[in-house]
Amino acid sequence: MNCSCVPAAAAAAASDSDEGLFYYTIWLYIIGAVSNLATFDQINKLYTKKDAGSVSGFVWLIFTLNGLSFTIYGVWITNGVVLANNALGFVVSLIVVVLVVAYKDDSINAWQALTTAPTNE
Repeated sequence: MNCSCVPAAAAAAASDSDEGLFYYTIWLYIIGAVSNLATFDQINKLYTKKDAGSVSGFVWLIFTLNGLSFTIYGVWITNGVVLANNALGFVVSLIVVVLVVAYKDDSINAWQALTTAPTNE
């Protein structure tokens, strides 16, 4: 913004804005990673209990599709925050979906495991 047609005050404001955007972008990377890594509590419970009865597979399937869609979008628009946070979200959601199918009740198929309401056990 070093154009003579831009007043000095406007150029300084833009510079402050760019610095603010930089720090906010760092914040987005951090909070995106933390919120996605919080999913590991669900993954740990599924893996240790080997029971998916209390988990809504359908909701996690939606989360997985959302993460995949926004990962593709992040690649398309070349936005690191969108790409990184949603790629991580896609991976952890996919892990939950795989565990829901793996630890489903033996009397139902994989699709039923993903679309059946969770039980309150």
